[in-house]
Amino acid sequence: MTKLSIGLIGILLTGMAGQAWAAPVATPREVAEVTIAKWNEAFHRGRVDDIVSLYADNAMLLAPNGQVSKNPAEIRAFWQALIGRMGGEYQINIVDARTDKDGTIITKAVFSTRQTLTRTSQTLRYNYDGELFNVIKRQADGSWKTEVQRWN
Repeated sequence: MTKLSIGLIGILLTGMAGQAWAAPVATPREVAEVTIAKWNEAFHRGRVDDIVSLYADNAMLLAPNGQVSKNPAEIRAFWQALIGRMGGEYQINIVDARTDKDGTIITKAVFSTRQTLTRTSQTLRYNYDGELFNVIKRQADGSWKTEVQRWN
């Protein structure tokens, strides 16, 4: 009886091992939210190197003015200019995320900023919302990085 009980327990544990210790599969939305949180943190801190590290080695950035950046130096220059101009509050928020193919997620996000312009006798507050599209690709190490980014 003891051998049978130990054998059954062993079979049960072996059968459940794959399920109990398997990492949960993240949805495209969850991957996008985690990825955008990294973008927001790096952007808020003004850490251009951290931002550039969120791009894949073969990344391409399409700026609102139509300029295409295809290497880390050009992407770095885009972000340095953007951060240099920014003031106020800003945030990137996910609108939609979907799987394109295995290891690739397409996201639509909104880049929002609230600015205040102060003149001698007047204060003007305004909001800006722009669209931001990302192709996020799973890397060999399991991380997710932006391969293509389009600003509208």
